Amino acid sequence: EIAFLARACPDLLRGGRALDVGTALGDFVACLGASGMNASGIEPDQRRAEVGRRFGLDVRAGRFGSATTALLDGERFDLVSMRESFYYFDDFADALATVRRTLTTRGALYIKSHVADSPYYWGGIPRSRRVSAQCTAFFNRNQLLAIPRKHGFSVVATERNDFPAAYAAEAWRLPGRFLARVGSRFGRLARMMPPDRLMILARPVAPVE
Repeated sequence: EIAFLARACPDLLRGGRALDVGTALGDFVACLGASGMNASGIEPDQRRAEVGRRFGLDVRAGRFGSATTALLDGERFDLVSMRESFYYFDDFADALATVRRTLTTRGALYIKSHVADSPYYWGGIPRSRRVSAQCTAFFNRNQLLAIPRKHGFSVVATERNDFPAAYAAEAWRLPGRFLARVGSRFGRLARMMPPDRLMILARPVAPVE
């Protein structure tokens, strides 16, 4: 992920200010900090936020949206990341409007998400297998790209995570010895399938005020 961001927005990683939304224990906050950013996180689960703070990370407890922007104390960010948290929002218009308000004039939005058309689900495994019960929506690749565009963002870079062989063994009930036999050929096949996850970098279409 950091490699994707380094290619898509290298200017932001050099001393920029970042906010990771739905950060859980703050793992990505730590990764962004190690990459040169001044990073914070926001997490709705109070217990997880407390664990992150015990490790010296700036993780604040609360939900991201217009009703809780006071928690950010008027701060502006060069990067707002939503890593596998995008499908937990009740109101996408509110969440993305809040992103726009909290971005600096050069800022960008980073989304990483499971996609509903991943081969993982082709065998009938329920989509809830990889997300919690709080999931409010689950999108295929085209829908995921359309949402930021609908709410005032331009998608400037994407990268896919291919369907891994280990997930095929679980989802399709393939024996490990079979996957070992097909080896690298499975990787070539995976590149022809829909992605398992998608990474998106988007910037506001109009300048942020």
